[in-house]
Amino acid sequence: MPESTPTHSIRRGNCALFSEPQQFNNQTSGDTILIGHQPGRPYRVVFPQAEASAIQEIQACVLDAFATRSSAGEYLQIGSFERRRDAEALNRILRRAGYATRVVYSR
Repeated sequence: MPESTPTHSIRRGNCALFSEPQQFNNQTSGDTILIGHQPGRPYRVVFPQAEASAIQEIQACVLDAFATRSSAGEYLQIGSFERRRDAEALNRILRRAGYATRVVYSR
């Protein structure tokens, strides 16, 4: 089966990856909630060229996952982390579920 073809059992509005939906793309600084690019969290779990159905499925599990683009193209940012091992752990969960995700480092 091609790597881009999900083999997961996630349904829209139902997350089978975690016991409850997660958030990996925000942090609090005083009274402010930072969403999106996270200073000090250079390791990102991304899903390049994600189809709309896969985006909806992942967003059922990761509430703050968001679509964005860079010079490399469009992608879904699923999580940002300070440590590579944390990003790799989430990446393993997603890849086992059939998603062609990867960990990238950005300054």
